[in-house]
Amino acid sequence: MPHPTLQQIAYGSAAVISATLLMLLLSPGGSVLAALLIAFTALCCGIAAAVAVHTRRAGRERVPAAPAAATAAPSTAAPAAAPHAVPPPPVRRPEVRV
Repeated sequence: MPHPTLQQIAYGSAAVISATLLMLLLSPGGSVLAALLIAFTALCCGIAAAVAVHTRRAGRERVPAAPAAATAAPSTAAPAAAPHAVPPPPVRRPEVRV
């Protein structure tokens, strides 16, 4: 099970605190049952906020598909690379910022 991120903890905590304060201000009674209902509802709001942050973040982090040439089985017609050959320099790709 993955650990929650700092962003999930912050959004969840803010949702719990704000929902609790709002419901305490709007509820007229001071019974134990009302306090338990408010605490449970606020906890559910915090969990929903943390899950919403996780699904929104997971949607942005997509792993690009591997090129077909890298995943295909090597053909027997292609000559093998010499063991002493120097590998080509890495290709620099421009960074995409969203």
